[in-house]
Amino acid sequence: MKSDIDKHAYSETNIIYYPDEPSFLSEYHPDRLPNIRKSWSYSKKQLRALNSHLNNAFHGETKFSVVVAGSYGRMDANEKSDLDFFIVHDKRNGVDLENEEQKIAIVRKIAQELSISMPSSGGAFSSVIDLSYLLSTAGSRDDTLNQLARRLLLLMECRPVYNSSLFNNTIINGLLDHYMIRPSRDPDKDPVLLLNDLIHYFRAICVNVEFSFWNANEKEKQGLRNIKLRHSRVLIYAGLLLLILNVSTHKNEKENYLRKYIQSTPKSACSPLERIYHVYKDNSDYNFSRIAESYDLFLSKLQDDNVRNELGNLDYGDRYKSRYYTELRLNSQFLISELTRFVFANKHKWNPQIIEYLIF
Repeated sequence: MKSDIDKHAYSETNIIYYPDEPSFLSEYHPDRLPNIRKSWSYSKKQLRALNSHLNNAFHGETKFSVVVAGSYGRMDANEKSDLDFFIVHDKRNGVDLENEEQKIAIVRKIAQELSISMPSSGGAFSSVIDLSYLLSTAGSRDDTLNQLARRLLLLMECRPVYNSSLFNNTIINGLLDHYMIRPSRDPDKDPVLLLNDLIHYFRAICVNVEFSFWNANEKEKQGLRNIKLRHSRVLIYAGLLLLILNVSTHKNEKENYLRKYIQSTPKSACSPLERIYHVYKDNSDYNFSRIAESYDLFLSKLQDDNVRNELGNLDYGDRYKSRYYTELRLNSQFLISELTRFVFANKHKWNPQIIEYLIF
């Protein structure tokens, strides 16, 4: 009986509280942005269930954190979304993680019990990450695309479903300590290392899409993959990019500014859309609704089986014969054009050198 009480007490004290809705929704009528509202609510329900089950399954083990990326990390998941998850730990303190495969199996089993789909095998997800290795190989010959993806995704769209304390205090702080070492010593410096890695990652995704197109086994998936690239991938890129550009306006608080919008707490704005919203607000630009409405349309289409099936089986040469592809392509162009307009409209407020780094 005592162990059951202790177990219950642990699960109660380690509940992760997810915000009821993104911070910007309070400014919109309830009938606006219905798909962002719906996806956020569904994501919150599933993440709370995952957190509860994982608390009970791992019995308070503190050596690792379970985090989700993808649509669950962005809080825009639906019934068709995969659970893109990592188990993250840090060997820098000399602590080894045991039974890695067993821990992965536990997470997968719990997700299946909750009717959540698993990511495809062989990718960057459903795996164990050692932060010390991510940091020690950054920029080296051993820094593979998967390593780069894991390092950046932790900052771009991940949120914890088990052991949020380790995620925020060790994982996120460890990454920011790595990327902010120069700015922390010289307030005039901006996080150029982070900017370079972010650009590297986003361009690597774009190149990988091109590679996949010429792979005969992947051609039929390009319609859907291209649309996702131009919406959700652009969104996570822009969310972190705009924070980096805007950080120069917080000269003596650069690291704290980034941490505020990257760490995952009930009061933090860590989703990509919220980051973009707060940078717009910080620069007194009132056109964020263009971003939100474009993304709401994207989410509405991706929840439609007819749209997903058509885009998933669309031959490249026939893509503009598809009404769905054409509509979403135009929608993405509007989204990207608005983000570009915002950067050029506000670049005079930021350190001109950080703008130069975008090109040279």
